[in-house]
Amino acid sequence: MRHERITSWESPISKAVWQLRQVCKFLPSRPISLWDSEYGCAPFVLKTAGINADKLMRLRSNLCLWSAPPVYSGRGRPRVHGHKFKLNDPESWIDSAQTIDVNDSKLGLLKIRVWHDLPKKNEGVSRHPSE
Repeated sequence: MRHERITSWESPISKAVWQLRQVCKFLPSRPISLWDSEYGCAPFVLKTAGINADKLMRLRSNLCLWSAPPVYSGRGRPRVHGHKFKLNDPESWIDSAQTIDVNDSKLGLLKIRVWHDLPKKNEGVSRHPSE
């Protein structure tokens, strides 16, 4: 485990990426790392993509994600985003790719749902061919 202060010329994300890279060098197997909501963003995910570690991040409860846009109908401008998926509004949720029910002795029945390919608006989507 590494714990170091962030200098005035570093950002929390750049320091976390560096620390994760350093720690993973010495581990015998692929770890799972846990991250707070500050790191649940595209810059962190993209900068850690090449690091041999799985990442589990907490997301802000008021975050909105978007499904893939529908197939272009041939009329007007093609849509950039699809269905709006609000984390704090179960009515907006699409069907999950996977659901797991776990019965915990202290917490009772826990339902874990998994969705894939739900980027934040404007993350991972290029509006112009030159981007």
